[in-house]
Amino acid sequence: MSNYKHIQLELCKAVESEDISVDTLREKIKELSTTTTSETEDNNEERSPLDILRDEIKNINPDDSDTIHKLNKYNFFHKACCNPNVTHEVIEYISEEFPNIETVTYLCNDVLE
Repeated sequence: MSNYKHIQLELCKAVESEDISVDTLREKIKELSTTTTSETEDNNEERSPLDILRDEIKNINPDDSDTIHKLNKYNFFHKACCNPNVTHEVIEYISEEFPNIETVTYLCNDVLE
């Protein structure tokens, strides 16, 4: 399993937890940010898979259905919104950590229709 998928799965597990809070999510994201780094194709710069995921979400192209489907395979934002134990503060924190995440979920619905 790629580090990218691992990050998404770990975020899904975290937001589906019964005891989810901003603090526990912050700790999980901190833990995931130290995961093995990857070289980018552009400039051989090493970046964590979490940073790569953030950039993909932030810079999503509405016409790129392959990326939209890839990002929605493990849609941690959608899972967080469906968890009755998630507070408004957790949703805000996810939105701050992953700018544009709500657009990914929205675009997925458009592509699937």
